[in-house]
Amino acid sequence: MLLDDVLQELEQNIVLAREILSVGEPDVDGTVRCKVKYGKVEDASMLRCGCIVSEALVVALAGLGAAVACPVCGHVGLEIVGAVGPLRSLHEQLEFYRQSWAGERLTTAEEGGSASVGRQQSLLGLFHKAAARAASPPHEAGVAGGAAVQRAAAARGEVADSLAWTSVAEEREFYFVKCFPMYRRRQQFATHAKFLRTKSKLFVHTCISPGCERFVLLSETKWEVYDITAADKPVLMCCGKSTGEYGPCFSRLRESPAPELGHPGLPDRWKHMYCRISKELLVISGTKGYIRVFDLLQNGRPIYTHNTGFPIRCIDLDPKGHVIACGITGRDRATGSDQALIVFQRVLHKPEKIEFPPQVTIALPYRDPINTLQFSSDGLYLSCTTALESRFLVISLKSVSEPRLVMKSLRSIDTALESEGVTSAKLFPGNPNLMCVTSVAFNSPPIVVNTKIESIDGVHTVAQPTMLLRLEELGSKIYSCEVSPRNDAIAFLDRNGTVYLMFAPTIMGNETRRIVAVDIVANASRACEAASMKFNSDGHKLYILDRKGILHVQDFAYGLPHHHEVTKCKQVN
Repeated sequence: MLLDDVLQELEQNIVLAREILSVGEPDVDGTVRCKVKYGKVEDASMLRCGCIVSEALVVALAGLGAAVACPVCGHVGLEIVGAVGPLRSLHEQLEFYRQSWAGERLTTAEEGGSASVGRQQSLLGLFHKAAARAASPPHEAGVAGGAAVQRAAAARGEVADSLAWTSVAEEREFYFVKCFPMYRRRQQFATHAKFLRTKSKLFVHTCISPGCERFVLLSETKWEVYDITAADKPVLMCCGKSTGEYGPCFSRLRESPAPELGHPGLPDRWKHMYCRISKELLVISGTKGYIRVFDLLQNGRPIYTHNTGFPIRCIDLDPKGHVIACGITGRDRATGSDQALIVFQRVLHKPEKIEFPPQVTIALPYRDPINTLQFSSDGLYLSCTTALESRFLVISLKSVSEPRLVMKSLRSIDTALESEGVTSAKLFPGNPNLMCVTSVAFNSPPIVVNTKIESIDGVHTVAQPTMLLRLEELGSKIYSCEVSPRNDAIAFLDRNGTVYLMFAPTIMGNETRRIVAVDIVANASRACEAASMKFNSDGHKLYILDRKGILHVQDFAYGLPHHHEVTKCKQVN
């Protein structure tokens, strides 16, 4: 494609309503409607009705002094929501390309070259030529001229990088639309050589960070943190032992040079049980009520240790790494009976150090032991599930110092020995009114419920959820779920290690809903040993980490369905 054709095609994205052509007579209700002229707009802004027009046009229409209708959709009342940054940046980049291309044609003509050759070169050729000219030393140029050349070269480099990144992102989005959810590229990366042992190494818990930058493998006495590279291959970042030693690898472990906050020492025999990881922190809880926090930016140095004094059943860390939630089983002081408690530990990230303010503890209105705790994607809500009565609750953390129960479900008792109750309750990213609930209990397939937490009024009001969707096809032994950031798909993991993916553009649309089997990973006898799952930020990849230390990557945007590395999923429904 010729450069001029590319620029003209891109310029169509910024052709919007720009000027007033004529003003009509007021309607019966006094509304004024105008005819406008379209053209390239450098100040694109979004209106309350959702239309994108020129900001100068809105100012001109507002000067008419009447109830003016939107020139695009006819909605009465013009109010600017904000500037559309990507379109304004696109206008600036296109102007830069036009000027660069004009300069290239002029330079080519001066050097005796043909103008038609310069007109037919591609974008890649233009950037290559500009970079080569900027890299070559000028023959006759002063200090000011050299600085100007350097600035121009730097600007061209930034634009080239921006354009290359945009091109790759658009290409992957195109592949994703063509492939999801039926086609993907499968990859597996083993963190440990399985042929060196007679028995595969199993970990007691695994976790992937919210941004899919790294993951952790936890054994009873050791922990290992791996970075996920751009090629999705894991690389060991740091590791440590339950004794407090840490380092970049097990052959270079060392003791912490500074004393930890909280509890000064640890018991001789304590074992790891649960873990959570963010981009900067690692949180591990274990037997005898101990919980530890490690700084990943310092090779995993332990910075905080606390003893709750009661058994810890589950933990979670909010995506930003600012709050740690810990579910424990305490004792009622009056009756001496078991009491479900949640301890919130805030984490203050300061430039010189990380501080841990006093904890906040709340008691649930039930004696049923806590099964899981899961923060929402924005950290404003915490979903909680129970083991015996299969309840699921939602707690508002808009004020961490004053947590508030905003939703609770009815109980459902299952006394079977293999029952584990509700195993996961995941709020949809950006939409806390929707939640996916999975269970390992009799006749309890995964469901999607309306939490109604954003429609309640009053401090003491508690919402009751209503079921929107019931997925009978997946059975009643689902360990966990993970909602795509695009809110149109949910990944499920069952007891046998099968990973399912449900694609539903609309939750209530049975005609468009599809369920496929994506992969099979290591199975688990308990929900806490099951594999971890996480979508990346754009929803193109699904990462699965099983207890054998194998990272499975499902890339739905790698290529078109006929690509030799892209394979088809098995459809379930």
